Amino acid sequence: ISMKTMSTTISMWPFGNTFGFGPCSSAFDIHGCHLWDDRWGFIQYATTPMTGFPEVGMVKYGVSNLLHCNFNPNFKRLQYYAELVKYINVSAFGRHFKNPINGTKYSNLVSICKFYLSFENSIHRDYVTEKLFNALALGAVPVVLGPSRENYELFIPSKAFIHVDDFPSPKELADHLKLLDQNEDLYKQYFTWREHFVSTKTLFGLEHACRICDHIRRNKHYKVVKDLNSWFWG
Repeated sequence: ISMKTMSTTISMWPFGNTFGFGPCSSAFDIHGCHLWDDRWGFIQYATTPMTGFPEVGMVKYGVSNLLHCNFNPNFKRLQYYAELVKYINVSAFGRHFKNPINGTKYSNLVSICKFYLSFENSIHRDYVTEKLFNALALGAVPVVLGPSRENYELFIPSKAFIHVDDFPSPKELADHLKLLDQNEDLYKQYFTWREHFVSTKTLFGLEHACRICDHIRRNKHYKVVKDLNSWFWG
């Protein structure tokens, strides 16, 4: 690996979404990275057409895509969700709930949620996805399940989210959410970060590819993973 220039191949488009290969240097001040795509390795994902969207009023708790195509009842987020819904009502959306949403309807729904369950499908350091950032941008308080609170705080303010690990059990988390729902002053404390920060959307795919390239270029150590499915899903 040359510290001067590194080429990174995009062999599979994330979620089937293509993006242009703009220069990493001008967009993100990342130098020495060249991106290109391997047409032979491209995999086109099939998309599921939307089949309808229910009319909803004020939604207190929302969750989307909690169940994944790689369904495993032993996933921590599924176990935690199953226990949490014993104490609060959650409006759940996604293909496995037979209630798919996308695009504008997704944004409209999340924007009327007071809380959003941002439960990651795999727990690894620095693995924080759009489940968190969409909630922040759309005005819901994210309730996160993923890496440690300390890891989240490397990216966002400590009072911008609620971590499941802050509570001994799902019941106590539910009690806290009910308290916030009934106390507007306490609830508003989770938005004070907006006085100093703004949540903005990034260029999906391009920025991620540029930063991955830059990280690999700067870090010569690596780890070989022989079974990606077992490593990612645990």
